[in-house]
Amino acid sequence: MGYLIFAAVVIGGIFWLMYTASSEQQKKLLEAREVNKNEYYESLAKLSSHSEEPQFRIDALEKGRKYYASLRPDGISTITDETSIANDLNAYSGHKSLTVFPNTED
Repeated sequence: MGYLIFAAVVIGGIFWLMYTASSEQQKKLLEAREVNKNEYYESLAKLSSHSEEPQFRIDALEKGRKYYASLRPDGISTITDETSIANDLNAYSGHKSLTVFPNTED
């Protein structure tokens, strides 16, 4: 009987350690995402003020990719993320959309 109690305590301790480690990893991941998000939006704000300087656009692009990648389980941004970043860059730099819709009313 004593062995069963000991085994239960050991197994419970192992599960508790695994849960605690997982919670710490999750906490660090969430903190990193928040940092990436803040850096991205700060770089977009700088781009808004310096829209003619390419370095600000490049900086925002890099930080945007890092932020969106941190939202993905595999750490790789998707084509949808790239589109969102491009839209953000265009909006914050004051550029209009590059999409041209033909006039079909003729």
